[in-house]
Amino acid sequence: MMRELKKGELLTVSDINRYFNLGALPPDYVFAFEHRGEEWMMKKLNLGCNYKYIKGFVNLDYDKKTKADIYHNLNRFPYPFKDNEFDYILASHILEHLDNPIKASKEITRILKPNGVLYLVVPHFTNPMAYAPVHRTYFSYSSIGHISNLHKIRSKIVFTTSFKFLEPIVNMFPTFYENSPLRIIQAKEIKVEFRKEPQKSRHK
Repeated sequence: MMRELKKGELLTVSDINRYFNLGALPPDYVFAFEHRGEEWMMKKLNLGCNYKYIKGFVNLDYDKKTKADIYHNLNRFPYPFKDNEFDYILASHILEHLDNPIKASKEITRILKPNGVLYLVVPHFTNPMAYAPVHRTYFSYSSIGHISNLHKIRSKIVFTTSFKFLEPIVNMFPTFYENSPLRIIQAKEIKVEFRKEPQKSRHK
């Protein structure tokens, strides 16, 4: 059973693996630096960190009451980063809060390096909390793939502990689940990994 995180708590690589289920990512993207102590080899962004401040990441949030490295409203463009700045971007439960998630996704693509990875987590539309007043957009397994023009590596519908046993079969037939009465069994969230493909050079 996972312990409850404290507000402003520093998270380690092991914490990230447990809380965000990043162990499925290719090791060369995320955990190549794990055996190098505190020598972080990639530039990583935790977008909208809230109380999940992650050591080794650039942590961004708009709320100055929370611990962050940079404070910025993600509804304001452009974001305060250079083109192709980050190797890895974590956006956990952020897009559903934004006024224009497609525009935000384009801005995330701009600051992500070629071959960089975006790890995105959003509530599934069957989750009652997806309809909280602070949320602007609702996501399904099918719709989340259209939020970005990045290459989708993999995606997964995630359930709470009580219905975790359903994940293997639901993720074999996710569209059938979402379009059938089975969706009465509420999912928790959707986790997606995107990769930014390098632009092909043009030769005359």
